[in-house]
Amino acid sequence: MKCGTRRINRLGKRISGRQGGLLSGRIRRDTSKGAGFTLIELLVVIAIIALLMAILVPVLRSARNQARAVVCQSNLKQLGQIMSQYTQDNEGRLPMDPFRAFFFVLRGPFETSNNRIISSYAPIGTERIMCCPMATAGPREDANKSGLRIGLNRDDMWECNIMDGNTFRAWEITGFGAPFRCSYGFNYHLFFPDAWIPFRNFGNPKDMSFNTYLVTGSAKIPAFLDATSYLGLPDNNSDPPYREHDDRDFNMGRFCINRHNGYINSVFLDWSVRKVGLKELWTLKWYPQFDTANKWTRAGGVQPEAWPKWMQGFKDY
Repeated sequence: MKCGTRRINRLGKRISGRQGGLLSGRIRRDTSKGAGFTLIELLVVIAIIALLMAILVPVLRSARNQARAVVCQSNLKQLGQIMSQYTQDNEGRLPMDPFRAFFFVLRGPFETSNNRIISSYAPIGTERIMCCPMATAGPREDANKSGLRIGLNRDDMWECNIMDGNTFRAWEITGFGAPFRCSYGFNYHLFFPDAWIPFRNFGNPKDMSFNTYLVTGSAKIPAFLDATSYLGLPDNNSDPPYREHDDRDFNMGRFCINRHNGYINSVFLDWSVRKVGLKELWTLKWYPQFDTANKWTRAGGVQPEAWPKWMQGFKDY
């Protein structure tokens, strides 16, 4: 009996010792015999991480692009306020041409290549708001290049070169002071001699500019927008670009760019700012004779398959 009792006591001590080890956390996994993560467990973990990345990356990219679109609208809002103030100070008139609008109204003071300081209507540096955050890089080296003359008057001109941008690159002018980079362009019909004739003043050359006070429906008239160049001239015969990243023509193509996921941002002639669907461009009032029910609108009977493939998924108007 004593022998049996001693065995039972020894067994109890062993059990008690093991339980104590469990409670005190002294149990260690035995890795000497190959215990650890198996290959299948490791692959499962990697697959889960990859799945989470696949879900999160597009969401984060979309959020980033939306934030950039908001910044773009903020840029245009500030530029629109400058233009609005200019028209108020000039009895409703716009500058004579888009070059003066960019260089002597929207651009702050700058120094020319011959060390001359050019003053500006805007006494602030606007270079930080001249580019959409989606298009801050300069033009490609092989971009379309053309020459032009810019100046204060006919006797005070500079030879300049302009290089076109694209969907995600700004256009740039060199030769007139420091290189000037911008990703927005004007509706050239506002400056074109044959457009908006009833809304121009006459009497002397200064009064030939467009008078914003004389026009109605200004909330549907684009002033300047996301663009690949400093101006565009849409007309009733403007077709959408066949490919998404082709070089853009002088007409609607300079504005029909997929910079904001099927939209661009625009300042209208009432100086409001909003996003504009790419297909909506054909419904805006670019000039008095522009048919807003043309063949590329739902009112004009356009069919979804008529649009280029890269535009077919965008909202219809």
